[in-house]
Amino acid sequence: MKTLICFVGFVLVFSACNKNSNNNPQTSIRVMNASPNATSVNLAPDGKVLISAVKYGLVSDYIKVDAGGFNIRMNLEGSVLPFTNTDVVLDADKNYTIVIADSISRLKKSLVIDNLSDPPAGKSHVRFFHLAGNGPTVDLFKGGTAVFSGRVFNDQFNGAGVNYTAIDPGLQTFEVRSSGSGSIISLLPNVNLAAGKIYTIVVRGYVGGAGSQGVVM
Repeated sequence: MKTLICFVGFVLVFSACNKNSNNNPQTSIRVMNASPNATSVNLAPDGKVLISAVKYGLVSDYIKVDAGGFNIRMNLEGSVLPFTNTDVVLDADKNYTIVIADSISRLKKSLVIDNLSDPPAGKSHVRFFHLAGNGPTVDLFKGGTAVFSGRVFNDQFNGAGVNYTAIDPGLQTFEVRSSGSGSIISLLPNVNLAAGKIYTIVVRGYVGGAGSQGVVM
C-alpha cells in the first residue's frame, strides 16, 4: 500500500492493512483525527475498541472488518461515552477513511472511499482535504499553479473531493490560499513526492487559533 497523509503540520503516515482471519467478505477502514479538541480518539463499534488512541493530526493504519452494516461509534481516549454514533454500510473490498473535523460540540464526520490504484507511470497521486473549521473557500497551489480550486470546509465527501490528481513527483512546495483574496493561509514547503506514491494533503485547525489549534497543513 502506497498511501501517505500529509497533515500540514507536517506528518507523513504510512498505512498498512491488518488481516482478519474469518471468511466473511472483508473491507478496510481507518480513522483520521482532524478535530482540534479531540486529542485522542478510539473507534469502538458496538463498544468494542478496534482502533485506539488516534491523536489529533494523525491517521490510523487500516484494519480489516466485515463488509456490510458497521457501527461508527467513537469516544475520547479515557472515556466510554461516545461523541459520535452512526450506522453505515461498508462495501466489500474497499478502503475507507472515517474523517472527523471541527470541535466535538459541532463535529463533522464523513466516510470517504480511498482509491488506492496506482498513479500513471512516473506520476504521484495527490488529493486535498479542507478541514480547517472556520477557513474560507481555498485553493491549493503547487508552485504558482492551482492544483485544487474552490474547496470549502469538509467537502471531501462530495464526489470529486475524494478523487486523486496525478502530478509530477519531486520536491514541491504547497500553499493553501484564500480563493477570494489570494492570501496564503498555510504553507507546506519542501515535500518530496515520489513517483508511484499516493498522498492526501490535509489543512486543519482554526484560522486565528492558538497553539496546536492554529491552522496547519
